[in-house]
Amino acid sequence: MYSTYLLRKYMAVRYTKTKELGGFWRNGSLCSASQKDGNNCGAFVLLNALALTRGISPGQLTQRHAVEMRKFVCHKLKQNALC
Repeated sequence: MYSTYLLRKYMAVRYTKTKELGGFWRNGSLCSASQKDGNNCGAFVLLNALALTRGISPGQLTQRHAVEMRKFVCHKLKQNALC
């Protein structure tokens, strides 16, 4: 697949410049939760990443979880604000 080739090439070049995220990249597929609206994409990115790092199937996540993630992130930002 051409897009996989481009991603691998990009990551190789990126590694030569930053020394980050080097190594072997595998092809595969992951199940992910998808949003049903137009304003929770960031919350779903965070939810999918969190689920994957915690061993939770992202397919279990819903719009309700996205709303709660937005509230959680907002709370954390306010809690740790420097002003």
